[in-house]
Amino acid sequence: YEIKRQEEVIESGGKIVQETRGWDDTKSRTFSQRLKEDAHDYRYFPEPDLPPLDLTHFDLKKIKLEIPELPLAKRLRFVKEYSLTPEMAELLVLDRRMGEFFEESASELASESEVVSYQLLVNYLTSDLSGLMIAKGISFEDMKVDPENFADLVEMIATGKINSRVAKDVLAKMFETGMDPNAIVEEGGLTQVSDEGALKETVV
Repeated sequence: YEIKRQEEVIESGGKIVQETRGWDDTKSRTFSQRLKEDAHDYRYFPEPDLPPLDLTHFDLKKIKLEIPELPLAKRLRFVKEYSLTPEMAELLVLDRRMGEFFEESASELASESEVVSYQLLVNYLTSDLSGLMIAKGISFEDMKVDPENFADLVEMIATGKINSRVAKDVLAKMFETGMDPNAIVEEGGLTQVSDEGALKETVV
């Protein structure tokens, strides 16, 4: 409506005045509310406490490189790089230190294991490990479980070396002692036997 009104004013030789106009919903038209001729009518005043800012004094390229990865970019990267669900990525973005622990563990998992399950890693990180941390009031900085050992635990679960029930017990001991999960499983004889031949021999 306003575009058409202003076109008609100009075409008829009139002048568009600087003003505040309102909208009449019943008549479907705008109407003049008050005239505003100068900038100060809009409460635009110079701020004496703000000095002039000359952006040429800043190395903008360097500043951009120093800015850490922003949340949106990190969400997209986690989903694309690790095949995580948006919900999983959001949990890791909301807790920066958890996101860092995940990436450190994921790097270890990718370099040492043929079976890589990042979703399994996130599940044990955000549920079992986080549950222990909350219960004991311990932060990532004070925790005895390091990313390498945590990745080893996830690899053992993914390959079927231990089942989920045993994994919870192993993780609890790792949390208390900081031990390597492989040592805990070996000492406790907790390896899950899935070889059919070995099972038959045991049954016989």
